Amino acid sequence: MSKTYYDILQVNNNAEESVIKAAYKVLIQKNHPDKNKELKSVDITKEINKAYDVLSNPKERKIYDIYLSQQQALKNKELEEQIRLQEQKKHKPNNLVNTKTINNEQIYWQHILEKHKEIQDIENQYLLKRKQKNKKMFFFSISVYILTLFLIFDFFFHITKINYSEISHNIFKYISSQTKTLQQNN
Repeated sequence: MSKTYYDILQVNNNAEESVIKAAYKVLIQKNHPDKNKELKSVDITKEINKAYDVLSNPKERKIYDIYLSQQQALKNKELEEQIRLQEQKKHKPNNLVNTKTINNEQIYWQHILEKHKEIQDIENQYLLKRKQKNKKMFFFSISVYILTLFLIFDFFFHITKINYSEISHNIFKYISSQTKTLQQNN
């Protein structure tokens, strides 16, 4: 805990108002910026004035005393807890670890594993969609290729004036059968 107002005025907690006033006068004269040229003297004077303002007013002093007692109680409680933990460590076998720490670590790692599974699921969904898209693109490419072939054959047979219906029909059957086998393999 930082310095209390009693520490600043260098008096006891149960000091009377006259003692507080006398201590205030001595400290103000000693630390006044006109007499003390140190840079800290202004800050020290402010602290002294604030401490005196609180401790010279009976209502504010009572509230401040309650505050100090609460702070001291908290400090005592923390010290007791530290002592209790040290005693537990002394009497606890070395191979045992604090179960609260284990539980926190288990929760942490469980959370990490859940996030990892979520990421894997998202990645698998993406790969599946990509695979389906690739299949569609493959069949689209084959369709374009087939259409191009038909257009080339059509142009060729028109120029040569050959009856191509039977030839084109056989080519179409062959390409369809190849496409079906590819679909079945995938």
